[in-house]
Amino acid sequence: MKKEIMEYVSDGKIYPQFFFKSKKNKQKDKCKITEDEVRVFKCPMDILSDIINRKVIDTRVEKQYQVARYKYLDYFMEPISDAEKSGHQFKKVKEVVEAYDRTVKDLNKSDENYEWQIDNAFSECMTKIKKWKLKQGTMRALIVYALSSGCKYPIRMMTRHEDVEVDEAFIKMRVKNAWEYRKKAVDTSSCRVIFGEADFLPGIIVEGNSLQIDWESVVAKYQVSYIMGNPPFVGYSLQSKEQKNDILSVYVDEKGKPYKTAGKIDYVAGWYFKAAQFMQGTTIRTAFVSTNSITQGEQVAGVWKPLYDRFGIHIDFAHRTFIWDSEASMKAHVHCVIVGFSIAPNSAKRRIYVDKMFKEAENINAYLVEAPDIFIESRTKPICDCRKMTSGNRPADGGHLIIEDSEYQDFIKEEPKAIPYIKRLSGATEFINNKKRWCLWLVGVSPVELRKMPKVLERIEACKKDRLEGAEDRRKLAETPALFRETKNPDTAIVVPRHSSENRRYIPFGFIGKDMILTDAAMCIPDGDVYEFGILESNIHMAWMRTVCGRIKSDYRYSKDIVYNNFPWPEPTAQQRQKIEQTAQSILDARALYPDSSLADLYDELTMPPELRKAHHQNDMAVMQAYGFKKDSEAYKSEAACVAELMKRYQKLCKIEREK
Repeated sequence: MKKEIMEYVSDGKIYPQFFFKSKKNKQKDKCKITEDEVRVFKCPMDILSDIINRKVIDTRVEKQYQVARYKYLDYFMEPISDAEKSGHQFKKVKEVVEAYDRTVKDLNKSDENYEWQIDNAFSECMTKIKKWKLKQGTMRALIVYALSSGCKYPIRMMTRHEDVEVDEAFIKMRVKNAWEYRKKAVDTSSCRVIFGEADFLPGIIVEGNSLQIDWESVVAKYQVSYIMGNPPFVGYSLQSKEQKNDILSVYVDEKGKPYKTAGKIDYVAGWYFKAAQFMQGTTIRTAFVSTNSITQGEQVAGVWKPLYDRFGIHIDFAHRTFIWDSEASMKAHVHCVIVGFSIAPNSAKRRIYVDKMFKEAENINAYLVEAPDIFIESRTKPICDCRKMTSGNRPADGGHLIIEDSEYQDFIKEEPKAIPYIKRLSGATEFINNKKRWCLWLVGVSPVELRKMPKVLERIEACKKDRLEGAEDRRKLAETPALFRETKNPDTAIVVPRHSSENRRYIPFGFIGKDMILTDAAMCIPDGDVYEFGILESNIHMAWMRTVCGRIKSDYRYSKDIVYNNFPWPEPTAQQRQKIEQTAQSILDARALYPDSSLADLYDELTMPPELRKAHHQNDMAVMQAYGFKKDSEAYKSEAACVAELMKRYQKLCKIEREK
């Protein structure tokens, strides 16, 4: 490819421009583009009709778009002086670049390593140039000159109209319209790049894996004012091997080692890390649409702590969770957030958007609330002096020790001797919806008794076979085929469902006795009392839970290691404690008035009985008094202010813990 540097004079300033001449397009018959040469010149901002240099590779119809692919060159050029152009350094670098061109020309295109050889030659060229520490103006000009045939990243420009001819005139018109629109929408005095698909902006897309590409090889930092996008969301459990490797290669510390939490964060987090790296030393600001999971639960610390600690980012604005509907025929409801963040100082008020409203904030933390920048990390023990919460029991039995309600009567009819060893089985769904399920609970049952129950032995044998066919840890359980993996069965306990609908104001906790076995779909506080029940069932604990818990779509996913173990408990007086015990008991009494109703019925906002609602309100007031939240305080009036106060208390507890 032959290149010539020309001069374009406007308003007394000299701007470099590039002409490209190439052989006939071999795919001419497959394209709508008939010209073998595309000339679009560099120019100052106000002459946007001649703005982007692109060499057409091919065009094709891709999904609903017509796509033209272009070889990447550069976006804008700062003017370079005559002195710089005629200087020794410029000539010296030009020689290096021309040597690079000759190397590329001599390469065998049919060689399977052709592209690698081009990249290698280009890297050697740029390494030599960068050693000379040129002035910025000269450096910019030379890099663009070198990139004109060396960059491997093609660019796409798209249109939804299949009858449009994607040619030079189309490109110029798209760019011109984009600039006119941008001048109306924002202050363009500092703009350096037109990039995007929204509204009238041209859809210019660099093809490649964004997490593997060096972003500065695509566009120089100094040319960028904003980074915006909608990166792909893929939960860590759904990521392919390649995607997991992408994250592990991006989320690395200063020594190049992946952060410990890198294997348990959403794929979208990679773009946050890359953007934070790219923004260093600049005034660039970034905003991404993302899955809401990166602002909830254990992922918050995993995603955001490295960005705060290593790069010093801060959140400028945020839109809290909203549902984004797909335009596809089979719609997928995606729960998203929008986060704007940067490194450069920002004295403007932060904004938190919810629906069509916003509130100004002094600070927005990674949970998207107005509160200090803290990270609530997983811990195995409570930060306060309170009872421990434990997980339920994992059957790991292939279903053979479980008796569904539909088969219960037939089973006890065939095996009546098993009745004393059958207990109610409950997870979150069964507990909230009062669904009956049963299990064989054979802890401590003697072999003699077991041998008297052939139907039970059949199930034990089936359980053993299932475990032997499983993974190594499961195969070990085959040694005790009559038992669940865990055998926890406290005399009394407070039940905490692991999952619950976001439509409930309160997650319905409750008490169970020894006659019920919990699965790992629920947790419990063994020997928990009515006071603890009152604190956990209060709006203060629910506000904390809503902020820091994980989510499945938008439903609550309660975690003992994140939600419960980090929860800052109050320090009530004896009188306040007694009051909470009374209001908590009133909640249980109000539920008992409706024995035919499940907790799902009782906690539906449309059908919640007035006695129960009143009992909860009184309990909320009692717990607020124990925290010292007075009626005229913001923490009393607002859930967000309440959470902010709880986070401050959490900070103090962490400080006390560190000082011990």
